[in-house]
Amino acid sequence: MKKNIDKFKRKLNIKLYSLAFVLLLLIGLLDYRIFYIKSKHGEEYEKKAIAQQVTQGLDIITKANRGSILDRNLQVISASNTVYNVILDVRNLSQLDKKICNKTLTELSNFLGIPLEKLNGYMDKDADGKLLNDTNYLVIAKNISRKKMSDIEKKNLSSVYFEEDSMRFYVHNDLAAQTVGFIRGDNCCGLEKSYNEDLTGVSGRIFRAYDSQNNVVSNNLPAQDGCSLVTTLDINIQKFAQDAINKAGEEFKAEHAAAIVMDPNTGEIIAMAQYPSFNLNDPANLSELTAKSLRTKLSSLPQEEQLNNLYNVWNNFNVSGTFESGSIFKPIVVAAALDQNVITPNSTFYCGGNMEVADRTIHCWKKTGHGTQDITHILANSCNMGMIQIIQKLGREKFYQYQKDFGYGEKTLIDLPAEQSAKSLMYKLNQLNPVELATSSMGQGFNNTPIQALNSFAAVINGGNLMKPYVVSEIVDNESNVIKKNNPVVMKKVISKETSDFMRKALKSVLTEGTAASGLIEGYNIGGKTGTGEQGKRGSQMYTYSFIGYLTIENPQYIAIALIDKPPIDVEPNATAVVKEIFEQIIKYKQIKSDSDSPSVFKDAFLLEDYNGKSLKDTIKKLNEQSLDYEIIGIGGKFVDSQLPIAGTPVEINSRIYLYVSNESDELIEVPNVINLSLQQATEILNKNNFEPVIINNDGDDFKVIEQMPSAGVKLEAGSQIKLKFQRKN
Repeated sequence: MKKNIDKFKRKLNIKLYSLAFVLLLLIGLLDYRIFYIKSKHGEEYEKKAIAQQVTQGLDIITKANRGSILDRNLQVISASNTVYNVILDVRNLSQLDKKICNKTLTELSNFLGIPLEKLNGYMDKDADGKLLNDTNYLVIAKNISRKKMSDIEKKNLSSVYFEEDSMRFYVHNDLAAQTVGFIRGDNCCGLEKSYNEDLTGVSGRIFRAYDSQNNVVSNNLPAQDGCSLVTTLDINIQKFAQDAINKAGEEFKAEHAAAIVMDPNTGEIIAMAQYPSFNLNDPANLSELTAKSLRTKLSSLPQEEQLNNLYNVWNNFNVSGTFESGSIFKPIVVAAALDQNVITPNSTFYCGGNMEVADRTIHCWKKTGHGTQDITHILANSCNMGMIQIIQKLGREKFYQYQKDFGYGEKTLIDLPAEQSAKSLMYKLNQLNPVELATSSMGQGFNNTPIQALNSFAAVINGGNLMKPYVVSEIVDNESNVIKKNNPVVMKKVISKETSDFMRKALKSVLTEGTAASGLIEGYNIGGKTGTGEQGKRGSQMYTYSFIGYLTIENPQYIAIALIDKPPIDVEPNATAVVKEIFEQIIKYKQIKSDSDSPSVFKDAFLLEDYNGKSLKDTIKKLNEQSLDYEIIGIGGKFVDSQLPIAGTPVEINSRIYLYVSNESDELIEVPNVINLSLQQATEILNKNNFEPVIINNDGDDFKVIEQMPSAGVKLEAGSQIKLKFQRKN
């Protein structure tokens, strides 16, 4: 028995020794392998491991600034600024001393204007003591300025850091809003959309890595800012058009009002305005809409319906809205008939007030008729009977071809998004029966967009060239190198120069003898055509009133259209007056000389100084000395960012100057409201707030303040002047 036990022990020991030997051998082999790997690849793997840990600690994408949008005079319309987001490391802050935590949150509240209760709420914990906001990355404020970021940074607050970002801003708020467009998340419209690829830059990256000596280094691949757009817009003329169209839209309670100013020879869009408009910096803000009635209407609607209505406001009516043109189309028909030699400038036609066409009796707007007229007077009087007889001579095939050649039913290919062709709202050739042909001569039975109407009219008076309209002239990089240039493009030669020359001169009679007499400007030869088109079903009593005019007859440099769309039934607007107002401002601005010995409309003008970058306080004083009115756009500041009109523009006494400001300062004082107060009351309040009153037209105690410049709420430096205008109390 003992022998068996000893034998079993010997065998077990042998097995155990064998197993131990194998294990030792395996360990030895493993050590050898580790030694081999470490000696052969150790340094490489170590760097990768450490680098991975390091780069996980810092790998930040830096946004590129979007390219700017400029007017033709290189005045900034839209640009991007570097701003900062404030990040709170809640997890880390919660582990610090309570005094440090309270100090951090209190300072943040003071700097950012965030209620302390809200900031303290970020530190709340659940029943198990776990943070409700258990994160190292909580964005508590966005888009703060560099100055504010720097001020916070100087406080060395625990668990607070900053993230660089880029913010888009629009200098002139509602000017050319639908044309310039804006960005909301990934969506954009207007030029911002058409040229999005050019405007968008390339993001940069900041990350940590190791150099060849194993030192940690930070790598910064800088962002590449986007290219900038130089547009054909003139921000001064844009302002003239926007003011005129805003006034008309409000006065006539129109559903839409619109205006375009274009160079008829090149197709360059100089201004494109629309009512209602909105603030590009805050497009969803109902209080910023230019239509007062729409503000009231939308404020009572559910949010979804508000948004649907806002889409309609953001939409560019000038390129995507359609309307029945009415009589502004008549020059197209006359030009086509002249070009085909089926009529001559001396041809005459009789208007008896109505005529039979197939089974219909069609009436002229003048029930008693115009009698016998030549071509010039048919245009001047906008005679329907004359137009029907002219189109009958032209015939439906030729009319259909010329209508297409002039661009109707086709996109103009303007460099703006969402352009409509209105092709589905045109008669096909086989639909142009006698009645349809007759009514087409008056601009009835089909639709067009404002840009189509203006562009085709330009071809009538520019020598016969249908141009391709455009808004951007150049795309430039950050070093001002021209990347792309848009030049004038003739899409088609539609009529002869001889026909165009006659039409350009004949259309002067519309203002001197005809339906647009209210558009006359003394000393200047202007041509154009009025129009009234009924929208929707006949008898709906919904009309679009329009006028297309050009300045001057001899050498047209500007052509403009004004539309007042669907005002109330009992209102009959005057679109001619809108174009007249725009042209009067252009004449002053561009110092266009009179065509006669009549006094110039800018005889009392002087050139506006350059106030860009100047002290706002000093600028206000200077404007008061020159008897110029002014308006501060922005919350206030110490310096002028930009101005309208721009420097060098001729202005007259009492002209209004717009000063744009955006700079921040804690030293500024808010201007109090003194409207409706007496001279004594207003003076006392202003003096108490450390402002200097400048008194205009006050003749006694029975006068009250009716206007103050700058207006209440603007923030200025102490000692700034406040101009007060008075009016006798009722």
